[in-house]
Amino acid sequence: MAIALTLLGCSLFSAEDQEPEDPFEPVFTAQINGKPFEGSSFRGRAGAIAIISTRGANTHLTITGTEWSEKLFPYNGDISISMLYENGKQKYSTQTDYFTDIDGHPKSIGGTYYENDGDARISVYEAYNDDEGFITVHVEEQDDGRTVVSGTFEMRLIVDSRADPYSQWADQDTLYITNGEYRVSLFDYDQWNGQE
Repeated sequence: MAIALTLLGCSLFSAEDQEPEDPFEPVFTAQINGKPFEGSSFRGRAGAIAIISTRGANTHLTITGTEWSEKLFPYNGDISISMLYENGKQKYSTQTDYFTDIDGHPKSIGGTYYENDGDARISVYEAYNDDEGFITVHVEEQDDGRTVVSGTFEMRLIVDSRADPYSQWADQDTLYITNGEYRVSLFDYDQWNGQE
């Protein structure tokens, strides 16, 4: 690794031979009960993404930021907000709600916080009865063909389940997520999954 960095630093490779860098860096930040939260990639794992999928008349958009803990890896926390997306609409409620998809499966929308230790779920907080929580959504097509979704969000989440001995939020039944901002790439699940 050090040799490769040294070779690059000595300009042994011309700029024409190098792959162009992707200048886009996703952003997903907020405060949870006053503590900073930053969704960023870690050890090859994604930190922030938006996923869209259309099933029947419903277009489901989910925006997620994952904060990884270097000290407690594979511990991580996810802020996730799902909505029934409508083209042109720019503000959505984060209050938890439910609908049935085209296949008759129950689905939820709204704001959540998941606390995980690898594959084990430690806690779940949801935006029950949060009639003031919101997310703004701005969709921008980029010159390189990428679609970027950006906006702001705030919400109040109430504990749904928690394994107290392992939770970083063991003494807090309510999480106030404030000053949320994001700018992430949009991933079309249907195109990837061959449904279009």
